[in-house]
Amino acid sequence: MLIPKPSQVCRNITNFYVAAVQKEEIPFLIVFVIAMYTPFELFALKWLPSAISGPLRFLPEVILYGLTAKVLGKRLFQNHHLQATPIDILLPFFFLSTFISIAINGSDLIPSIDNLRSLWRYLSVYYIVVNINISLEQLNLMLKGIKFVGLLQAVLAFFQYLLPVGFQQFFAPGDFQVGDYERVSQAEAGKVKSGAVFGMFTNPSVLAAFLLFVIAITTSHIYIASPGWTNIVKLREYSSWALLVFGVFASKKRAPLVMVFLIPLIFLFFHNRIRRLLKIGWLYAAILFLVVLGVLLLGTSVDTSFTSQDEAKGSINLASYLFQIFSPEYYEHSAESSRGWVIQTTISTLLKSGSWFGFGPDLENMRNIMFDLLTSASDRSKIFDLQPLEDVYWLAMLAYFGPIGLGIYSLILWRLFRIGRWLTLSSPLENYRLLGSLFCTLIVVTILYNFVSRTLEFRPYSFYFWLTSGLVVNVYNRHGNGQSLNSFDCPMLTRE
Repeated sequence: MLIPKPSQVCRNITNFYVAAVQKEEIPFLIVFVIAMYTPFELFALKWLPSAISGPLRFLPEVILYGLTAKVLGKRLFQNHHLQATPIDILLPFFFLSTFISIAINGSDLIPSIDNLRSLWRYLSVYYIVVNINISLEQLNLMLKGIKFVGLLQAVLAFFQYLLPVGFQQFFAPGDFQVGDYERVSQAEAGKVKSGAVFGMFTNPSVLAAFLLFVIAITTSHIYIASPGWTNIVKLREYSSWALLVFGVFASKKRAPLVMVFLIPLIFLFFHNRIRRLLKIGWLYAAILFLVVLGVLLLGTSVDTSFTSQDEAKGSINLASYLFQIFSPEYYEHSAESSRGWVIQTTISTLLKSGSWFGFGPDLENMRNIMFDLLTSASDRSKIFDLQPLEDVYWLAMLAYFGPIGLGIYSLILWRLFRIGRWLTLSSPLENYRLLGSLFCTLIVVTILYNFVSRTLEFRPYSFYFWLTSGLVVNVYNRHGNGQSLNSFDCPMLTRE
């Protein structure tokens, strides 16, 4: 093969750019590049001086804000209607209720805005994708690209699990600071569960959330490939799925591991493949029976205490760790010092305060308000000492934004879900029906995982969630038939 001359390479790049500009594909390409870059961002920035890496961490976000302004401004100046979406009417009400909460609770503005930014930073991706033309080929390219980078993270997780700790630490993202803004990498600080892998992310929870997203995409790809499978395709697709599942397993996060096996059931349910759903359900029932039987036979042979260690590997004994959920000690610990306590305390303090707008999105001010409402000295100390206060993220949102704010956010997810259901049930193209089923599955996964982790604030998960939301609405705007989406009188989506 002849090596092309540098001049030829430059000419090809120039021709590609000119063609992309003529076809108005530049916004899609920018989003695609950022989608491929996001899982490797922290590892890439790790090797740069802190004075450079800190600001560069915000560069993709700033680019997306600028691209949003460019795309929306271009449509307006060219006398095109902005594409309406099912959440447009709800967003102003959410932010209005939030600023009412900030005002009545005396929350500091800067940490409140930072909290809102963490939750909504990738709303820009949603509006970019909704307002550009995306072909079926580009849609498939985007999903396959996300699957590819997810597989790379899963391969890395596989080797991190098998190789010495030093190999893990090589990929651990570093801390970064910009002015007073600072973020600590749990992976680099060694604050993750002993033996748990984290890929190129700051902790295992982020890796597990990202891999769950990719597993959902892979499940839809398996379904697409199934009618005309060859042995090579079978091996490739199932191997990909198994590798991703192992990555979640190696993260030592129990809730995502359970959700891994729920994803095929949820996807088949939304795609109306009840016969396949029942077959997999029977298989899961048999596996669950064997697991319960194993627990009964093993009895006390498996140490389910929270201090059990495998001294040979220097890590948590996996059997003990997984079987902890069957032990009374696990639920007692949760009720006294973990998620169960957070749920009880959040609901009781909100009821005591009578606030419909919550305690405001400033975490420290929220803790102080809850501290004043509690009477138990033990509970008061836990408000400040218990670090995973935000891990039960739906309850954290309830505390931040109150029943009104959380209710509006729930309506936002519901209206997006309705778009996905419309695609599944009414789109004439199988690929778009699969996209609808995939998105409905992701909505359910997001809701479930947010009971045990702040998934909506994880950059790798939040970016892809809003990207997929934009893809779904984009397809609906171009191929929907203008039907109202039943309840809540979803507005007509504008077409040119």
